[in-house]
Amino acid sequence: MTGIQINIATIAAAKARAVPGAKQYDVLDSRVEGLRLRVGARGVRWQLRFRFQGASPRLDLGDVDEWKVKEVLDIATDAKRLVRSGTLPDDAWMHSASRTESGRHPLPRSSKVCGTGRKRRPPLS
Repeated sequence: MTGIQINIATIAAAKARAVPGAKQYDVLDSRVEGLRLRVGARGVRWQLRFRFQGASPRLDLGDVDEWKVKEVLDIATDAKRLVRSGTLPDDAWMHSASRTESGRHPLPRSSKVCGTGRKRRPPLS
């Protein structure tokens, strides 16, 4: 697995590079496959990329300031476990009461599943 262990210094450097006109890029974390910081002109966000039924959806976990690194690692690990069991993490999972009862913070409202990674085909005539 390539990447680095994302920490506070990594986040600070990414935030410094997230300026208007900046090109978008990802910083991959080596601890959870698919976990990344998405850095671009509009800021820095946590995202998780994974394979699900032949597609490659991206789970947007929210702004980098909404989570501590440890919290994001736990959430990403839980999401990967859910995917391995055959279930796609969605809004219901992200905001479920069971996640708050376990002592973890629910994901912020800004979290969502982004696309399936599949290209749309035109309808057959």
